[in-house]
Amino acid sequence: LTMTIITKSSDADTFCACAIVSVDCLDSVNCIPTQAASLRDVATGILLRSLIKQTATFEGSADIRNSRVPMGKGFQYKTITAWYSWAKYNKLPSEHDPYPSYIFLQNAKKKHQMCADNNLFGFQCYFTAINEKEEFDSLEAEALRYHHHLLKTELDLEQHMLHQLRDIQAAVSEDKGNEIHALDHLRIFANILRMLFNRNEPLRELSSQTRVFNANERGQSQKESDATPLKVSIHIRRADACMAEGKLVPESSPLDSCAQQFAQRICYATSVYMDALRRLRDIMSKRDPTRRIEVFISSDDASNMMDEIEGQFPDLYLSMTWHILDFDRERFNYKGFVEGYDHKNHNLLGEAAAADLWLLSNGEVFIGHLGSRFGKVAYLLATARHNRFVPFFSVDGHSVCCEIDEPCGEMKPYIKSMSDCLTFSHDQVSDDYGYEINEDYFDVGSYMRKIVAQAQSLPGDESYKVEVASGVGHGSGGDGEKQIQTTPTPTTDKTEEKTDQWPWADLTAPVADYKYFPETRRRQSVDEPVFLLDKHCSSLVLDTSPPIVRPPSNGSCDGFDGVLHIRQGDVGGAAGTIFFVFLLGQLQYAEQFNLKPWVHLNSESEKVYDPLVHDQGEQRKFTMMDGMDISWARDARDPDGYLFPGRPRHKRPGRLRQKEFSVEGTGVWNHYFLPVSDFSPGDPSCENKPILTFDHDMIAPGIHYQSPWAPMVWRVGDIAHINRNDLDFDVWIEPKRRNAAKLVKNYIRFNAEIQQRAECAHPKQENSLGIHIRHSDKEVTRGGAIALSNFFPYAQAFVEHGGGSIFVATDSSLVIDEIRSKWPSDITSHVVYQVGTILSHNDTATFELGISHHRINVEALTDILALSKCTYLVHGLSALSEAAIYLNPSLIERSINLEQYDQDDKAKYANFLKMISE
Repeated sequence: LTMTIITKSSDADTFCACAIVSVDCLDSVNCIPTQAASLRDVATGILLRSLIKQTATFEGSADIRNSRVPMGKGFQYKTITAWYSWAKYNKLPSEHDPYPSYIFLQNAKKKHQMCADNNLFGFQCYFTAINEKEEFDSLEAEALRYHHHLLKTELDLEQHMLHQLRDIQAAVSEDKGNEIHALDHLRIFANILRMLFNRNEPLRELSSQTRVFNANERGQSQKESDATPLKVSIHIRRADACMAEGKLVPESSPLDSCAQQFAQRICYATSVYMDALRRLRDIMSKRDPTRRIEVFISSDDASNMMDEIEGQFPDLYLSMTWHILDFDRERFNYKGFVEGYDHKNHNLLGEAAAADLWLLSNGEVFIGHLGSRFGKVAYLLATARHNRFVPFFSVDGHSVCCEIDEPCGEMKPYIKSMSDCLTFSHDQVSDDYGYEINEDYFDVGSYMRKIVAQAQSLPGDESYKVEVASGVGHGSGGDGEKQIQTTPTPTTDKTEEKTDQWPWADLTAPVADYKYFPETRRRQSVDEPVFLLDKHCSSLVLDTSPPIVRPPSNGSCDGFDGVLHIRQGDVGGAAGTIFFVFLLGQLQYAEQFNLKPWVHLNSESEKVYDPLVHDQGEQRKFTMMDGMDISWARDARDPDGYLFPGRPRHKRPGRLRQKEFSVEGTGVWNHYFLPVSDFSPGDPSCENKPILTFDHDMIAPGIHYQSPWAPMVWRVGDIAHINRNDLDFDVWIEPKRRNAAKLVKNYIRFNAEIQQRAECAHPKQENSLGIHIRHSDKEVTRGGAIALSNFFPYAQAFVEHGGGSIFVATDSSLVIDEIRSKWPSDITSHVVYQVGTILSHNDTATFELGISHHRINVEALTDILALSKCTYLVHGLSALSEAAIYLNPSLIERSINLEQYDQDDKAKYANFLKMISE
């Protein structure tokens, strides 16, 4: 019974059984309770969540691991993490992640005044803190009187529920989840999700924008009854799901059908859902012919779904009441995948998804897609709000228990418990425990359940370290694959869970055994050409042609243990962040572990990626060894175990295999810089050595926020030994700047175009002042821009002390206009800046203006290089300013940060006067 839901009708001696691993439990509608019993269930759910809040500890935030994760996947993973944290440690996150880079809710602060007034970004704009008072919709409000009645009449109910919660926690902690009844396991898990899904004002407003279609309003015959209607949710998935057939399939898929992942996804004709609804109506007609049906429908179809239902299924349309969100359907008319780079509808889609999830949670019955994380979350929300089993019919051959991209019928034998059912995720298993997905995943789906089950049946659990002799593998393996012999080394038990306070913290992780700032060695060995620059600046034409493709190198891997492919920064970073801050952290890692660095960027860092320019060129293929990835490590000084990239490790014990790799496009980097090393794909000396790369999580938060050696622009997070709040800002940041400057000197060299542009933008560099004024989006995303008036005294003092040119770098045309119109001519005669650049005239960042990202990169990098050639620098907190300091470390002592919060304005100005007077 651990995988079977048993329910009993409240008004008859009827029992219903549903195998939770099936796709059809519609017959359990026969056991849906009466209104009174139903409201009691809802009230009990309110009490249950209240007791969890009263007894749990709240700390940290509920985070997602990737800023492009769609809403359904985000909430599924947040819930899994919170569930294990509660079950094992009685801890829950206190709030949602505060980061503004989540693309599906990125414009929250701009769109909603309440969020702007309270400085709320992303999830925090739409969802309240988890430990705050629960907000109620009409369903919960109606049940509240039962909630009070329960506490008065069933005096031992609260104690009984507390015992039940403790029993569930104990069972899950001891891996005895099978001792919990399936329905209890499902309900508690769903209620954790409901606690995370506590709507804030903007989402409540969006959720209220519902259009109701009621045939009675037209005087047509709809069943009339005083009985409370049965609420049915229908999720009709279209848009990026319609990849496989290119048409709507007329029949639902059985459990033993193929996996539906990426290009294998199937869309179903509307008749498939209406047939299930008609069957439900027939069941209810036999049980209670007076009971009406209300339908809550969600679809990402760009067409008018209700027109289709009215026209083709009039018997259903006229006999029921229909609810659908009143959104402009054009938002669903986008190219590619919902999380992709081919459209700009992400924020509209994110808002619609959040509101639709709440709409679907009204249902007492679910018809739709359980092969969709969105559908699963909607189903679980409905389970939590009604606090009972919700009968379902899944059209896509996936059950509540199936992963969305696995063949359910084949994986069913490996679903051994409700924990497996509700929390298994192949990518989290891969990330956390190093299991490797089957190679034919894109053809047949995920077989990770089987892989894990087979691996866990094998004896031993060892981590391995590669022994490389002159870069050549020893021995040979089967299937024509080359292998490298390995020796086992003891490691911590990989099955131990990470702490719940933050998904990237683990006190059982290995302790990093390298220095705070490891010695920086010169690793690049590329010829450094001397460029002849045009002093007359007559050839400043934006070059969009692809860089010359270098032939395969020869011998570049000699003496190295492999290649580190630097392929991305984070999603939201612009030029200064991606090309310097994120790159330098990865270059530092390459040096720590004797890896040859190679920069070929993909489209993940979308603010610097320009498909029209960077998609050029042919695919490059090359052969290296596959089978290693990067482990996590922690700092011995850190009591919380925050994780950052550790040593390279084997994905599978004992073997590497030769594999063909490929890269697309120009790689972005070589449009602006010389290569960081002499490696070029196809090098024979590299074929028997592994290639490694970082995934998004290891870059941010791994390197960017949590590593002790990465460059930082300002203090972020709350890791005490990194932030060192006991130190003045200057004292704290100086070693980070000097370490970054060493890396820049050894690896980063601009190409001829950027050098030429910088010389032309700032020709008179002797005794010059650089001023970096970032406005545009800083006004709304970084707590406010620095007023131009704050820079004026520095410019004035500089001129009065005999200073030369003043190079102004800014992203705002308003800044240039104000300098021209309001600063006196004896100062503006010293001012120079890039001419003809793209500047913002409002609070929109230049990279969000819809203009060429390539051009924005060129102009930003020109500003960086020109600023670095100045004698003095006045700036705010910005990666662009920091990059200029890295290029010219003498600016460490000759720069003023107007946003340095531990020094007042008078002290900053006095320091500047001292600088320019010496």
